[in-house]
Amino acid sequence: MKILVVDDDQMIREMVKVALTKAGYEIELAENGEEAIEILQHKNYDMVITDLVMPKKDGVALMSHIQKQDLNIPVLVISGGVEGHAKDFINYSGYFADDTLTKPFTDTLLLQAVEKLAANACVKDLLY
Repeated sequence: MKILVVDDDQMIREMVKVALTKAGYEIELAENGEEAIEILQHKNYDMVITDLVMPKKDGVALMSHIQKQDLNIPVLVISGGVEGHAKDFINYSGYFADDTLTKPFTDTLLLQAVEKLAANACVKDLLY
């Protein structure tokens, strides 16, 4: 399974990459929504994991692009939001995202969320 991880925080990108690579996933990284949109125009992915608050294009712009292009890619949002308002950002993203994780999160929670989205995507593929 190929996953695009989008976050402006290099430590978060690397932590997610290490955890998911160890679990057998193929990972590519992007620093922001603008870079991710460019990558998505040339490559196919099975899932996108994105932060919401990023410079240039944010996670909402990225998710909007995925929907408008009808890419049918599950999206997991990982965000701390704005200090004191992380929950508001996560709830807002629920309108676009298939699942959410609030930063900070553990490798175990990340893997559980990815596995859940992957299983749901497989069920959708079987139904359609």
